Amino acid sequence: MTLKELCKKLGLDSGKIETEFGLSEDDSTIGGIAHKIAEKTGRYGEFIEGFLNPDHASYAALSEVHVLDMEKVNEVFIALNLINRQYLLADLKGTEESFQQFIKLSLEEWEGIKPLLTAIIEQVKNSWKESLRGKEELGYLG
Repeated sequence: MTLKELCKKLGLDSGKIETEFGLSEDDSTIGGIAHKIAEKTGRYGEFIEGFLNPDHASYAALSEVHVLDMEKVNEVFIALNLINRQYLLADLKGTEESFQQFIKLSLEEWEGIKPLLTAIIEQVKNSWKESLRGKEELGYLG
């Protein structure tokens, strides 16, 4: 089944999915399509987890966490993890139906998460700009 056929069957926009998850018509196995979606959501889940787990966080995450609404961060983390756990179940079942269900549900969830995730990334990006401004304002300290 091609990506376009799958999208048509599930009532999804194939062009949007191709762009959003780096898929192409060459991605013709339903398990492969599901895997690519899970890879992307997993990357963002790992990024968000750095704010919630300071023991294993990078210096960047430790520097950025102070600007975030941790309730929203936790909400996004939970949603991303639900997507990835759904993928694990679909992968274990290994059926076309389980992968179809995962794809449909994960894309719906992703649409809800994406604006929150975008806001979080904008906040942490801007925290670096503020950090630079703070250093510029320090001036001579000697």
